[in-house]
Amino acid sequence: MRKLSTGADATLGNVRALCVAFFGEDSAATAWLDAQISEQGVDQPVIADEYLVVYALAEIDLEGEDRQT
Repeated sequence: MRKLSTGADATLGNVRALCVAFFGEDSAATAWLDAQISEQGVDQPVIADEYLVVYALAEIDLEGEDRQT
């Protein structure tokens, strides 16, 4: 299994923990991950490179902010 830069396994649950640290508990990116976790489970492996995952989450978060303004 891939590892995150924190040393944790690359799972949806561990990516969510990073997402909360980067974007906050109430962010659009965290909400998107919560939906993925409810469909696939917290232990679902994430196979994309971490930098790509963070980039995608940033785009999701920015899109969510644009909708609020």
